[in-house]
Amino acid sequence: MSNVLEKTFDAMPSEHRDTSKTLRTTDSAKNPEEVMETYYFVLQDKLFSLFHLLDEGQPNANHKIIAKMAKSGKLKSILTTNFDVLIERALDDEGVSYKVICTNEEFKEYFLK
Repeated sequence: MSNVLEKTFDAMPSEHRDTSKTLRTTDSAKNPEEVMETYYFVLQDKLFSLFHLLDEGQPNANHKIIAKMAKSGKLKSILTTNFDVLIERALDDEGVSYKVICTNEEFKEYFLK
């Protein structure tokens, strides 16, 4: 299990410690949205206070390669559903400017240029 997930479980409020054991179980049939829904069901608004854990870590080789490809002009866009900021950190390290698009309106505006 990743260090970030372990820290997430450790940061859960004490009243949810037993539930966190259930959440630790890997269910390959669940997609990421279903996992987040489960977390939200358990933690509700407290879930968002755990997002700072996503800032931990460093870009890996994949992030760095993507950033180098973007710097060289081989990539126009990078689409990801990641919650962490590692790709942004790698792009920053390479001096590549970027725009994070989060909403449907921003997506339409960007791709309908």
